[in-house]
Amino acid sequence: MEKNRVEPELVRAVMSLAHSIGFTETLFVGAAGDNSDGSSWARAYTSLPTALDWIEANQATGEIHCIILGSGTWDMNLTGVPTYTKAIAIYGVDSRNHAVILNSHATATGVLKFTGWCSINNVQIDCGTGEIGIEIEGITAIGSRLRKVFFDCEALVGAADAILIDGGAAYIKLRDIHIDGEITNTTGIRLNNANHLVIEEVKVHSALAGIHLDNAADDDNEFLDCHLQTCITGLLIDAGAADNHFEHIFFYNNTTRINDNGTTTLFTNIYMANTTTIIAPDDVAGVLVVGGAGANAWSAAAVQIRAASATPFRIIGVRYECAVAERTGIRLFSDGGTVPIFQDLVETGAAITGKTEPSQPEPIWVNQGLAIHARVKSEAGGNNCLIWLLIQII
Repeated sequence: MEKNRVEPELVRAVMSLAHSIGFTETLFVGAAGDNSDGSSWARAYTSLPTALDWIEANQATGEIHCIILGSGTWDMNLTGVPTYTKAIAIYGVDSRNHAVILNSHATATGVLKFTGWCSINNVQIDCGTGEIGIEIEGITAIGSRLRKVFFDCEALVGAADAILIDGGAAYIKLRDIHIDGEITNTTGIRLNNANHLVIEEVKVHSALAGIHLDNAADDDNEFLDCHLQTCITGLLIDAGAADNHFEHIFFYNNTTRINDNGTTTLFTNIYMANTTTIIAPDDVAGVLVVGGAGANAWSAAAVQIRAASATPFRIIGVRYECAVAERTGIRLFSDGGTVPIFQDLVETGAAITGKTEPSQPEPIWVNQGLAIHARVKSEAGGNNCLIWLLIQII
């Protein structure tokens, strides 16, 4: 039995489920259909554009149509980028490598573009030599979904994105996405004016940029459980993008892991292969921080320990040498000296050197472009300290 010739009972079950979850009508696309009306596998459309064009021409306001896509290669073979404005869901019937969508037209610039709501599931997208894989554009695409989609971008010879979300698109979710790219031309996921997205369980292998936030309005997005491997830049955030959160991000064999020019980016649980730890300043003199003049008084001025960095980094330790053997407080700042990011009280006793390890619950993350300053205080006052930082380069 051919893979796209499914038992009638299963067809009825799929159509019943589709209707129960809100799809107005389900259309079938399969190589063995008679290309009549797409109402079953026997009557399936034999090309994906035929089904999509029927929805474009016939869908009424408030309706949602579902396409069940059989195994095989489905060539759009259309100029430019085929663009669809209606509410459309596409489901491959087997694993995501069995229903392959591409656009082989000589003038193609993209495989699929949606300006209305879409839900694309369980398919493979081939980007050819220069096509954007899937573009979701505009506020009318709010709430769209991509799930279990594989993007093959290995043949690219010109710059293209596997996934482009732009034009004010919002509240979109991507989950279980795998992108194989070409390292000089592929951008895995590019946002260009997109906000409040949730992107999780993504793997990008071999790309110019794994994930690129390309617009100052790319705000309030959440990235979870992403693996970025063998990229020129794993994560690239342009100036202005604000309040984006990255958690459980894994970096392997990237030339640059993170280039963050955004605002208030939050990183938690970031993992890397082959990390480098340095001491700052890289000398035996340290940085002298003058303690406050009075008892229990902080330094009048915060002293810079490390200049603004071109990459993010972690503080994994603080080494200090105090002038007087008494209880001494140390504060670190990333804002020039106002709100501390770390504070500790060290018991110097007879031994006036030591090390404290910030782990709250993990080493302190410092975003790109921020300098580190310090203040100290002591029991009697006037206890100066030499300070060094142990830094893990990101």
